[in-house]
Order: sequence, then C-alpha cells, then structure tokens
Amino acid sequence: MKKAAILAALFFPLLGAQATQQQSDKIIYQGDPCDLETHFLFPSPVEMYFRQHPEKKYPFESTSTANYRGHIATYEISDGRLYLVDIQKAVLPGEKPTDPPGKLVKEIFPQALDSHGKVPVDWFTGNIRIFGKPEKRHYQSPGDAKGYDDTVFTTVNLLQIDKGSVKRETMFPFDEYWQKFETVAAYEALKPEEKSAISEHIAFLNQHSPDWQNFGSIEPTGPAKSEADYSVFLTRYITTPVKIPLTKFIAVKDVAFKPGETSWMADDDLAPTKDRNILFLEMGSTDVPKGPWSNFTGGALQFVLILDSLAPRTIDFTEADSQRFRLINNFARNDKNDNPTRISGHLEILSSSEKEIVVTGLITFTTAKVATHQEIRLEKTAIPVLDLTAYVRRYNPAGEGYFSADNILKRIAEKEKPAP
Repeated sequence: MKKAAILAALFFPLLGAQATQQQSDKIIYQGDPCDLETHFLFPSPVEMYFRQHPEKKYPFESTSTANYRGHIATYEISDGRLYLVDIQKAVLPGEKPTDPPGKLVKEIFPQALDSHGKVPVDWFTGNIRIFGKPEKRHYQSPGDAKGYDDTVFTTVNLLQIDKGSVKRETMFPFDEYWQKFETVAAYEALKPEEKSAISEHIAFLNQHSPDWQNFGSIEPTGPAKSEADYSVFLTRYITTPVKIPLTKFIAVKDVAFKPGETSWMADDDLAPTKDRNILFLEMGSTDVPKGPWSNFTGGALQFVLILDSLAPRTIDFTEADSQRFRLINNFARNDKNDNPTRISGHLEILSSSEKEIVVTGLITFTTAKVATHQEIRLEKTAIPVLDLTAYVRRYNPAGEGYFSADNILKRIAEKEKPAP
C-alpha cells in the first residue's frame, strides 16, 4: 500500500511540514486491514500502557525517525472491544520483521492473553482514529500500457474507547471528515463568550427564519467547491490520493524569464521576448478555494516551462531538462534546496490556436527526503493562451496598489529600459 506523509488536519498544522512521516499501527476493523493513526500526537495503546506503568522498562528502541516508538502493533476491534493481537519491532525500509507473529505479545503480556492469544486493551481510555474501508484502484498514465494498482482508504472512523470497550463509533467519508474537523476545531478555538453569542444568534435565526441556511447571502464567500467544479488538478499522494485544483494553468506567449532562479516566480519577473513562450502550472496554497482538499494544500507547487513554440509537439522530461523549466516544490522542500525534486513524464500539445492550446500528458514530481509523490495530469485540456498584458490583468487586481496589474506592468516596462 502506497504510504506518504499523513497531512491530517490535527497532525500536520501542529508538527509542520518537516516532521517525518510515521509508520502507522495496523488494526482489523469491520473485517478489513486498516491503518490506526499513530504518531507524536496520537500515542499508541502500547505506548500508553508503558506510560501508565513507568516501573516497567519500555522494550523497544527507535530504528529511524519514521518510527519513534520502535514497533508496529496490530490491533483488532471484535465484539465491541479493542484487542492487541501482534507486535513487531520496527525495521529499516527493505527489511522484514524477524519475530514470528504473536511472539512479542506473549513475552510482554504473558498474564493478559485470552484463550485466543489476544490481549484485551483494558488499560486504554481515549479516542482512536482509523483510516478504513480500503479499496483497490488502478492508475494508468498516458503512454503507460500497464499502469499500477494501489489501495486507498475511503473512510475516517473515530472510536471512543473506555477501558478497552468501544462506546461510540462514528464514520465519515474520507474527504468530508477533514472539512468537518476544521469546522469544529475553528469553533472550539473561539472564546466562551464568542461561542455563546453566536449560538444565541443561531437559535434566534432558527426560531424566526428556519430556512436561513438556504439563503446564499448568509455566507458571502459562497459554498465550498467540489472536484466537479474544476478540470485540472495537482494530485498529491498522501494516505489516499488528494486532488487539489490548480490555481493557474495558462500559456503566455512572447515572454521569457530567467531560468534556474530559486525564488517563487512573480509576474514582474516576466519580460517581453519574441519567439519565447511559457506554460504556467501552479497550485498556490493560499489561493485554493475551500473544498474537500482544504487540509492538504500546505506547501505550494509552481512549474513554469519555457517553450520556443506553442505548435503541436511532444515534450519529454528528463534529468537534463533543468534549464527548460523552473520548479518550486514547497510541499517537501520548504523553499530550500535540501530535498531535490525529480521530475518525469511528458506532455503533448495536440492542437494550437491564437486563443488556446490543447494538451494531454502527465508530469510527476517526487522527492526522497521527505518521500513525496505529486502529479499533474492533463487529458485533452484546453489551456488559454494570453499575451503578457492580458495575463497580468487576468491574475492581478485593478487599482493603484503595489500588486495591481498597472503597477506590475510598469515595473516590467522599467526593467526593459536601457541602462543610462
């Protein structure tokens, strides 16, 4: 099963994008092999046991930053109770566990085994979060005859445990959970007097205008968006693939910029240049509209490709292509060069006109430390073609501010003036 950093709403904003992903514990839930979220903020039930019994020596050692607790445990929910069924010492990537199943459980909890060789986790009271209902899916890139299969989780399950007994189970569709978590977390962050005032106001609305939530003017920012509202996405492989709308996909003709710069490309970095063009693909995290992807947009990605022509052609990406494009991958690099991104794939311009190009293909962005995988897939996608002035006016506000379209165009023109 493909694993990458869990950008959970609780985990990632608090620990930051540089926290090493943690290997999850396993749990058999509703008959399926699932992941039990386990990291610094979600200590495992085994860890909780040794915290409650400081006189007992913790029997595991960390083997890597990807598993600080030094083990991977397997649990099971059966007949309304939480059980521990296996423990394996953590091993390095590529290595296999050396202990037979059940061996460490018998050694560590010899007095607690039931008749089935399982340990009732009656010392644990709290909440657990399970990524459940795994589904097998097939992914295939343009030009890839075979593709590959992957297993993704489709639900988030919150279980309330009291001394090992399951007191409450709540299931959320995977994407919906993160939105609802964010909503509740924002509410809990309010001051008590703010909560009281808002609750009283909502009660008043419900009493006198029970249909108030059906009026769009109540939420001036508009409803949350869904995948159906967009056609071009950055797919970010986390616990499951998350599709995030691109905030820019545009071709700009007769312009150039200086390749190889490490900073985020601003619009005033462009310069009028005959017979030079750029293809601009960007997921700017602060500009993405609200949607099921909202908790996974941290770490923007910007990809700018230099083209001498927008005519139909095939573009293959190799390691030697670095002078043809500029890539900023803040998802893994945090705008530094300590985690280089490998780019692969190809694009094909199927047709070209004055107003648009139609492009198909797949670009893949991967890193090793931290391990990340992202993709931009285009499937006969119509990409607008603009000149420099039209592009600047489309993506920047009117007015007199520093970032207004007029001021950006003035700065571009100033750079083009010959030095005195």
